[in-house]
Amino acid sequence: MGCTVLLLDGAADEPLDDFSGRTPLEVADLTLLHRLGKDGTVGWLADFPSLLPVYPEVSLLEVLGYDGLVYYPGRSALRAVASGVPLEKGDVVFSVSFVSSDGERITDSALDLDPATLQPLWDAIEENLTGRRWRWFRLPTPPFLVVLSNAHNPPTCQEPDRIAGRPIKEVLPEGEGETLLSDLIYSSLEVLDRLEINKRRQDEGLPPANLLWFHEPGRRPSLPPLYARIGPFVGEAVTNHQPFKGLLIALGFHVSGVAPGSVDADPLPAILERARDLVREADLLIVHFQGADRSAHRKDPERKVDVLQRWEREFCQPFLDDWIRRPDPRLLILCSHRTSSRTGCHERGGVPFLFYPKTRSHRASEFHEASAESNGFTVESLTEISPWLLPEAISRRPF
Repeated sequence: MGCTVLLLDGAADEPLDDFSGRTPLEVADLTLLHRLGKDGTVGWLADFPSLLPVYPEVSLLEVLGYDGLVYYPGRSALRAVASGVPLEKGDVVFSVSFVSSDGERITDSALDLDPATLQPLWDAIEENLTGRRWRWFRLPTPPFLVVLSNAHNPPTCQEPDRIAGRPIKEVLPEGEGETLLSDLIYSSLEVLDRLEINKRRQDEGLPPANLLWFHEPGRRPSLPPLYARIGPFVGEAVTNHQPFKGLLIALGFHVSGVAPGSVDADPLPAILERARDLVREADLLIVHFQGADRSAHRKDPERKVDVLQRWEREFCQPFLDDWIRRPDPRLLILCSHRTSSRTGCHERGGVPFLFYPKTRSHRASEFHEASAESNGFTVESLTEISPWLLPEAISRRPF
């Protein structure tokens, strides 16, 4: 087995007025990808898996043949795995972010807080909001985690990027444990609003970080490792994304990180060097890129185009020059999901993918949403990709 997955996080998008009804993938000069598409197979996933959150780790889980509805444990649970946070049976774990409120509404849910600001906020939470049923865990970078014991069923929680401008009472958690979580949210406002750091921020014209927000609930993973299905294999991955890392660790991969780049750019030279080293020995190599997703979250489609073009030029071309020399190489390039440059959010909808070498005939001439949807090889579920990506004898044993 010599398979490589290049996962372009949030690279797919929607038609944009700024681009005359085209997407960033259509606008970008991606000559290499278009050529690979003609020689390989351009595919189209009709829609993102229903009833599952739109996240890259969900896409990867299904690409590897797992039914996400059965096995996806929730994003915060994967953060816990990546960070070594222990989870017991009956625990529910939440990601915890600081947002801004005027006491009635969420006024800002995308705060950029440096470590010097986070320290007094976190100290105040740990000192004032202690309890027997929950445990706080501060991670190296936000969001942080809280583990709620004896909860069993995760409640429904609103994501931070969906709550700005809305009344607090309309977006509180719903379901098991909702009263406890709501009490913690309102209690955090009392604790944080009076802190000197928030008074200083307001004096400087900055939004206060005066409210805790719980999101992305999860339970202890019950994922069978991939080797239980395919036998012993060497699985390597490159990512700095904590939930993605947690999923790969749970599946039995060795995960490498690299020094982070700028806010919305992947450190391509470092990723290239690491991937070149790992591909020589790996049976299955997965490389995760976040730059396109980050640019779309900032509602910057032109930056997204530039990120995609630099990815092809600075990573894809030199990496594939080495990769193609492997015996019987297999390559999957997958847009994990749509991240809208208009809304700045993950959105449901179809995404393109690319197999190389050719596995199915198609009439798609380029690698982007319009070409893949109109003329590509269509699948209804990413689990349909697994039989091609993994050896045939293995892929007949789905979970």
